Amino acid sequence: MKIVHLVDEYHHSLKGYQETALPIRQHEMGHDVHVITGNRVGLAVKTLSKTLLVQTGTFVHDGVKIHRLPVLFRLPGGANRVYLKGLASKLSQLCPDVVHAHNFITFVGWQAALLKPYIGYRLVYDNHQCLQNIRLPNTSTYTALLRDLFYEVFRIGASGLIRKRADIIIAVGENEREYAADYLGLSASQIPIIRLGADHHVLKPSFKIRQYQRAKWGFKDTDFLAIYAGQFRPLRQLELLIQASQQLVEEGFPVYLMLVGTGYSDYLAKLKELANQPLLFGRVQFLPLADKPTLMRYFNAADLGVWPRSYSVTFIEALACGLPILAEDSSYNRNTIGSAGYFFEPGSITSITNQLRNIIKKPAELSSLRRLSRLRVTEELNWEAVAQEFLAVYNNV
Repeated sequence: MKIVHLVDEYHHSLKGYQETALPIRQHEMGHDVHVITGNRVGLAVKTLSKTLLVQTGTFVHDGVKIHRLPVLFRLPGGANRVYLKGLASKLSQLCPDVVHAHNFITFVGWQAALLKPYIGYRLVYDNHQCLQNIRLPNTSTYTALLRDLFYEVFRIGASGLIRKRADIIIAVGENEREYAADYLGLSASQIPIIRLGADHHVLKPSFKIRQYQRAKWGFKDTDFLAIYAGQFRPLRQLELLIQASQQLVEEGFPVYLMLVGTGYSDYLAKLKELANQPLLFGRVQFLPLADKPTLMRYFNAADLGVWPRSYSVTFIEALACGLPILAEDSSYNRNTIGSAGYFFEPGSITSITNQLRNIIKKPAELSSLRRLSRLRVTEELNWEAVAQEFLAVYNNV
């Protein structure tokens, strides 16, 4: 099967993201896989590539053919949508069996709908968008207005065509399904969910790594280490975790925090100010964004992964390392984490503190959850399983 993935911005080194992992796994399963994208890698990977611009042309990474087309223009703000020059001719040249468009509110997704009758492919949209990742904070009024205008104009001018031409629209979670249904005027029952995954071959439990990393950091076996990895942004409500930890330290519990990632400097400064309380001195560490092997060491060293608000593909990677999760009580978190974690009332400092206290008091239960965490990924939330689910969709539409 010849499969083309349409992605606004792409970087082959980010193998933990679906847009990169899925084409690689489908290639490994024997399919002819292509990615059409622009000659920009995006702000998220500027630290890896040192530049936003890359060469146009066709390149091969991990067996996947990457076709980089010139970007005519790019919208600023939360939309970040690009318009590619030459997409029609490239799709006509490749003549794929399936076009898989990552997100539907994109110029490339709209072009794929326009071109479908003339080339004759199956058209699959895969939605990662919801209000939480569209309406970003720290955005200028001008940028926010431009972004909202784009979404509204796109809804009026393109959503009907996308709804008509799509063979199926998939969502990565409950919030994304509700957003797509509302935007396109569909029933949520018409939009199936295929969840994100993790590379369980790279990310795995290791008692040897756990011992080494904890000794390196100076933790005793009786110390309780909670970890968060991801973006530092107000949406994540990491202050809840810091405040809950302070309460437990006051009660005499040996609690320590590792906060790993990058994000908004003003929010990070606020978190560091909270962590600079006398009782928490030396107990809260902020670590920079880490690659997957490093992240695996961190997750193995920890006793619990905590995501106070929203969700992230990173906690699926934590599950792959056998790390139980504490997260806010939401349908996405319940259906993704399953029995491999704990849940607390969203936004409640009392609820998260009570849950942490109960977890620390039950080390045997926490230890048994490590097996369930790993099993959750090896059985379902891994990229091979996700790739198989999408291949089944391609064949069925």
